[in-house]
Parts: sequence; C-alpha cells; structure tokens
Amino acid sequence: MSAFAKLRRFSEDGPRIPMAERILRSDEQQARVDIVREAREWLNTPYHPHARLKGVGVDCLTLVVEVLERVGVIEHQEIGHYSPEGHLHQSEDLWKPVVELYAREMELPPARLPKPGDLVLYRVAKAFNHNAIVIEWPVVIHAHIDHGVLLADAERDPQLRFGCRERAVFSLW
Repeated sequence: MSAFAKLRRFSEDGPRIPMAERILRSDEQQARVDIVREAREWLNTPYHPHARLKGVGVDCLTLVVEVLERVGVIEHQEIGHYSPEGHLHQSEDLWKPVVELYAREMELPPARLPKPGDLVLYRVAKAFNHNAIVIEWPVVIHAHIDHGVLLADAERDPQLRFGCRERAVFSLW
C-alpha cells in the first residue's frame, strides 16, 4: 500500500482514540517551547526526501513529524514512501486531513497570530504539501529542497509567499 493510500485510509478511519487524547502532552506552554527548541536543532540539516535524521537529511513532512515525536507530542508515525513531486500530479489533499486529526485549523493572520509550535501548511501547485513550524510569527522553520532546513519569514519570503498559493495554520492545542 502506498504512503498516500495509507494516509488516505488513516484520515478516513482515524486513530481509535478520541481527538483530545491524540496529543500526548497537556503542558501546552512547555510543549510549545520544546517544539521550538527541537525544531531549531534541525537547522542546516540537508534536504533529503523521506529521511528522518537530524544533521543528515529530512524533508518538510518528516521534519514536522520528527520534531513532534521527539518532544513527545504525538506517537511515532510510520509514513512510508511518497512521491516528493506528488503535489505536481495529485490534486487531492492527503496530508491536511491527517493534520486535522491532531490539530485545529485556526484563523489566518492578521485575525489570529500563530503561536510558537503551531503548524503552517502551504498549498503548492495542486495540493497542501509543504509544512512549516512557527518559531515566533512570522518566523517559521521548514525544509526546502534547495536549502535544507532553514528559518524564513512567512510574510516576506518569496518562496513561501509567491510559490505557495494558499496557507492554513493549525494548533495542536
């Protein structure tokens, strides 16, 4: 079964535990601090599709999953294989429904400023397929194919502002 099929099935079936219990940490403020600290430790990690090794390789999806797992916010997620270019051919949003199992979609800035540790999903081409973690709005950390893991200004960075057609912000709490 492909990774997209697994994600689709997971988002349709959902985990067998209530949403409130899917987030493993209830200490929101400290968890947010821990997410930001862990995310910063991944800075300058090269981009490598499917990789999950700090300092060696990571992509935008595995960065978010690894950070949330390492600070104990979510349980381990086996992602499986997926096409790094799937957004060019796939119009169905597969990642966003999975995020929605764990997090609530929030209003976009300026109505609500994202908090440290919130997630930002970006629509590139046909589907939501790029992810970032909020450090201190508008600063986010994400993995970019040409630059690896880096900090960016979500309001000014041309790749995030003009390369992405739409964005959505999610809070785990």
